[in-house]
Parts: sequence; structure tokens; C-alpha cells
Amino acid sequence: MSGNGFSLGGSSFAQIMNALGTTTPTITDPLCFKTIFNTVQGLITSGHIIAGHDISAGGMIVALLEMTFSCEQIGLEIDLSALPEPDVIKILYSENPGILIQVNKGSPALKYE
Repeated sequence: MSGNGFSLGGSSFAQIMNALGTTTPTITDPLCFKTIFNTVQGLITSGHIIAGHDISAGGMIVALLEMTFSCEQIGLEIDLSALPEPDVIKILYSENPGILIQVNKGSPALKYE
């Protein structure tokens, strides 16, 4: 949703590595952000999205884990291959503005590029 690459600067991960960095996440295209926000609101209203979690506070890994805390019999199978970043650390720990969504099993495939 942020429109820029995965950045670790200022992230919790960078802090524990004692490497705050100089490149921090930001939103580079406010119009795109607005479009995505409004689209997500519409999908919630139409009942396609049943849960969501932002990734800007701890990264994708924290959001994924927090989405599983409500159920003891849940696990994760994560496929990151469609993301345009080869560094899995950047993908999982970057705190770029974004959202993970959980959809109903019968919902149509949702894709935004």
C-alpha cells in the first residue's frame, strides 16, 4: 500500500540489530493509498473481508502472528514468492504502511497491483 520498496530503517527489527538505518517507510502515492483504502472499506461492507491487520507496527511477521492468537488450532502456510523482494527479512520485518486481510473462503480472488 505504501508504493515504495521494503524498508527496515527505524523498524523494530532494525532497532534490535542496533542498525536504525536511514531509509524509513513512507507513502509515495497518496492517491493510490486512498484508492486502496476505499476499496478495502467496500470489501468489508460487502462481507468479503472478515479480518485485517496493519503491518506498519512490527512488520508482516508480527501481523501474521497476531492474526493467529485468537485460535489455538491454527497455523500458517505463507507464500511470499509473488512479492517483488528477494530478501525475506525485509518482507517480514519492514514496517511499510499496508494491510493483511482475511477473506471468506468463498470470496473471489482479490488482487491489487
